[in-house]
Amino acid sequence: MAVLVPRIVVSRRDLDAAESYAVYEACLVFLRSTSGKGCYREDEFPPELAMLDSLDTYLGQVSNGGHEQYVSNSGWNEDLNVSVHRFLLMIGAAEFASLFKRFATYVAATPQVMQGMKRRGGFETAGDKIDEWAGGFDDEFFRLKKQTDIYRITSDFFKGSGLLEVVDHRHYQSRIDQIVASNPHRATRQAEIQLSMERSRIWYQRKLKACEMLGELISDRFDPSSGFIRRMMIDGTDREVTTHKAQSGREVVYLEDEKRCRLLSFPEGLVLAELDLNMLEH
Repeated sequence: MAVLVPRIVVSRRDLDAAESYAVYEACLVFLRSTSGKGCYREDEFPPELAMLDSLDTYLGQVSNGGHEQYVSNSGWNEDLNVSVHRFLLMIGAAEFASLFKRFATYVAATPQVMQGMKRRGGFETAGDKIDEWAGGFDDEFFRLKKQTDIYRITSDFFKGSGLLEVVDHRHYQSRIDQIVASNPHRATRQAEIQLSMERSRIWYQRKLKACEMLGELISDRFDPSSGFIRRMMIDGTDREVTTHKAQSGREVVYLEDEKRCRLLSFPEGLVLAELDLNMLEH
């Protein structure tokens, strides 16, 4: 995909601000405002901007809940991990890059730890093991944040990158509006988004109806709008599922394929009830 937005627009006010995070945040604001309203895709911006977004995910998640939260909320996405590490090296944050690389190596070599973190196992199944698994990495992360201003390092990188288009703050919004309106794919993508939203609405209404019928079949209603992310064996495969608390207190799992929907017990995986999806159309 061709880069449609080759420059990152920031205001002169942000560029000259004393705060170390000013340009860091200005770049993220630019990405989110133009990609949202303008329907641009990640690869239509300079790659450094997408990598900044990846880094912000890592810094934010670990700052809020440690490395365990980053693993859990990101799903330990390989592309995201590569992007974070590559960008840390690119901006010259060598100690952060080393920490991230060592943590990634540790998690990859210890499947039990990775799965435990993915399902927030430290809170539900592993007791105090999260501190044992990730506590040392968290301690090093917060020590580095005190010693190294990662936001200034990143801001300085963008200031010297040649990627910034600096405008007077009075003209900033009009420049953003111009970029938003200039995406040649915008109308098509907006229509695709609307169609996807409508399909999701129809699917969700069908799911609500199916869950109500399944609950009636087992005489045990449950709320499909709330649940817990867990893992269980289904048809011989370890899968991530959402469990729902039924009125009886037991947990159930709703599954759907092209032809049928099933209600399973958790964690046993026993089929409690099932329906032909064609029944829901009547």
